[in-house]
Amino acid sequence: MRHPSSTRRRDRAATYNVWQIADESHYANLPGGVLESAGRLFKRSVKMYVYPTRDPVSGQIHSVERARLAPPWPYLRDLLIEIGRIEPIRQYDEAYLSIHTPEVRRRIETEDPSWEAMVPPVVADMIKTKQLFGYHRTGEHP
Repeated sequence: MRHPSSTRRRDRAATYNVWQIADESHYANLPGGVLESAGRLFKRSVKMYVYPTRDPVSGQIHSVERARLAPPWPYLRDLLIEIGRIEPIRQYDEAYLSIHTPEVRRRIETEDPSWEAMVPPVVADMIKTKQLFGYHRTGEHP
C-alpha cells in the first residue's frame, strides 16, 4: 500500500488563477456546477499552493485568503484552506507578483522574446529546455 503523501498532487497557482477557477461560466456543462468542479479538482489529495498577485491598477497585493469571490466560493475557499487543500504562499518575491501567465504564454506562442524578462531565470530555462507552451528555438519550427 502506498503512503498517502506519495500520491498527493501539488499544483501552484496565482491568486489571479483562483479567480478564473471561480468563474462559474466554466461549469455550465457540469450537472453539479461549482460543487462538482471543486470535488473533481481536489479529489485524491490534490493540494494547491497559491501565490499572491499584484493588482495592476491599484498596486495592492491580493492573497487567496482575502480574494473577493462571488458566493459560494468564499465558503469553499475557506474550507479548502482549513483542511489544507489550499495553501497560501506567504514568503514570496514581490518582483514576481505582476507576472500574468496568459500574457507570458501569449508572448511565447508569438515568439516575442520579451517573455524571458517576465519570469525568473530558472523558469525561463525550464521552458526553453523542455520546449513548453509552444516554445521552440529561433529557426526551429515543428
